[in-house]
Amino acid sequence: MWLLRDLPALIDIAWSFWPLIIMVISSGRRAMSGKQISPRVDDCIMHMLPIAEARLHYALCRQAWRALGWNVREVQLEILSPITNGSDVARRFAFYRAQMMDLRAAATDFIEGLRQTYRIRTRVDANTVHVAHGSTDAHFARCSPRPEARPQYPNCHCPAPQRARATENASACALPA
Repeated sequence: MWLLRDLPALIDIAWSFWPLIIMVISSGRRAMSGKQISPRVDDCIMHMLPIAEARLHYALCRQAWRALGWNVREVQLEILSPITNGSDVARRFAFYRAQMMDLRAAATDFIEGLRQTYRIRTRVDANTVHVAHGSTDAHFARCSPRPEARPQYPNCHCPAPQRARATENASACALPA
């Protein structure tokens, strides 16, 4: 439901999700019928998947910032580099598909990761939208980010809030192993 309230994120996901899924379904249907799949299709999927992942991450990051009361306009879309190793496609596509199948759980995990990173004590639900009342600088001044407690999203580069950015030069999360 939260995605319907965030039009930029909804459009980004729709424009990246459907072309990728149509390509995967059509190539899967060809493979199941015994027909040869063109290498161009695999290359196209390898280029489309990082774009779809980045747009999904953008939507999740915007929802997390909104739920925590932060300014969502500071969230920037960062396109990932294309996949060069064909064996990584299946693993990354499975992760992307699992997140798309349950967006609420993915958003909750993302929010909880940010909450742990910045030591925010209140638990936040993915469909809860908090409005920031006044300046949140006092809260960010109390926050001490811990690098070991980072959300587990591939290539997460969502910008940290201003106070936290002053105390830490790293991005808000890191690429899982």
